[in-house]
Amino acid sequence: MLTILKKKILNNSLTVGLVGMGYVGLPLAGAFSKKFKTIGYDHDKKRITELKSNFDKNHSVNLKILKKIYFSKNLNDLKLCDVIIFTLPTPINKKNKPNLSILLNSIKKISITGIKNKLLIVESTIAPGDSEELIIPLIEQKSNLKINQDFYYGFSPERINPGDKKNNIYNITKIVSGSNKNITNIIYILYKKIIKNIIKTNTIKEAEMAKIIENCQRDINIGFINEISNICHLLNISTHKVLKLASTKWNFIKFKPGLVGGHCIGVDPYYLAEKSIKLGYNPKIILSGRNVNENFPYKIFKKIKKKLGTKIKKRILLMGITYKENCNDIRNSKAIKLYKIFKEKNFIIDIYDPLIEIKSLKKIKKPKKFQYDVIIIAVGHDIFKKMGYNKICQLGKKEFFIYDIQNIFPNKPRSIYL
Repeated sequence: MLTILKKKILNNSLTVGLVGMGYVGLPLAGAFSKKFKTIGYDHDKKRITELKSNFDKNHSVNLKILKKIYFSKNLNDLKLCDVIIFTLPTPINKKNKPNLSILLNSIKKISITGIKNKLLIVESTIAPGDSEELIIPLIEQKSNLKINQDFYYGFSPERINPGDKKNNIYNITKIVSGSNKNITNIIYILYKKIIKNIIKTNTIKEAEMAKIIENCQRDINIGFINEISNICHLLNISTHKVLKLASTKWNFIKFKPGLVGGHCIGVDPYYLAEKSIKLGYNPKIILSGRNVNENFPYKIFKKIKKKLGTKIKKRILLMGITYKENCNDIRNSKAIKLYKIFKEKNFIIDIYDPLIEIKSLKKIKKPKKFQYDVIIIAVGHDIFKKMGYNKICQLGKKEFFIYDIQNIFPNKPRSIYL
């Protein structure tokens, strides 16, 4: 079977199925559709209907690519695939515990549908060891098949960065691993068809660990800088000037303070910490940055409230509600958390973000002049930079101030910074 699978990859006669047509799955399906017949599956009927109509609400692929993919909401269509790749969300629950239910339920259903001689690849974030301890046993149980005999398995962590025009699916470095050495080589050949830089690793567990620490490291580093920002505020000095001075040393690692959200960076530390605790080691550092970053919106709220003093009928404009600039992804957005804090404290607050269309969040289409006591620039969208500082100032009342979280207009009067 492996010989046939390899031959299909090499002569481009393979059929690839992608499960989950979100920020990761759709761009990956688009890349594979240039080489192979590609089926994009999602249980969300509205999403599939939109994609079939050549509309992608995430703006992650162009129309020409959409037309090459066969979109389906029918699991039976995946029976036609030689390779099935899972790109499903793996969030946390209300207690910050890993929640693999979306991924595991999908794998369970597809295993029952039929996976004989197929290669299954998971790209979703999971804890180190989850493939061997949870996923592969589940597949074997539901399919009554044996790994490396009747079906094959691999793990290749996703590195899609929504809104990033520089680092895309084609030029990133991709890690691949398989259930044995031969499978790893097959997966290497598969991804090599669409991505230049592929790294093979000896075990699936190494690949799982590599993925999860990428985001844990970033979370910890930003958490440290956010803590430094809190201290600088107490010292009445500029965080950004301090960081600029410190970065003149050759080995200083450059990070900026800010709101930390997104599906991975706000989730992965909890997955690694949970696994570590199960193994008998209580981690000391992994969640330290997470705790700082989770509480950072409250710190910003307190600074703004103190600056406002006892002024009544305060009206606030929140510019940007996504988790990062130049995308419409609101997953784990701390800008939303900041918005909710103000609402809970009975402030009048308007959302202005031209990049999103979400009915659950009441946002204004265009802010009016001379309306606001505080203008919070929470996200550094290019559209805000193009508006310019002077035009944004026109939205404020006589004694307004700007809280420029992203420092997109540095050293400006009427502005305060992290």
